[in-house]
Amino acid sequence: MVLDAAERVIAREGNGASLESIAVEAGVTKPVVYARVGSRAELSNALSARLAERLITAANGIRGTRRTRFAAVRFGNVLGSRGSVIPIFAA
Repeated sequence: MVLDAAERVIAREGNGASLESIAVEAGVTKPVVYARVGSRAELSNALSARLAERLITAANGIRGTRRTRFAAVRFGNVLGSRGSVIPIFAA
């Protein structure tokens, strides 16, 4: 529910979308957003992983196989963050 709301708000408002806007869209309070997705970086990571899964599903459908694999690679640790995630694909 929160991730769905985040996708809609970011599509509408861009990268600068606030967690408050996401909370309003999801029909919850801002503390609930933090409790479900953590920080802004963790929200970004969750959305990246979700997109990667969709891409894999689409690629497998096009190729007619279930062989596409993906791994999330975490890098960076800026100001105590848990870093960022980059999806890597292999056929």
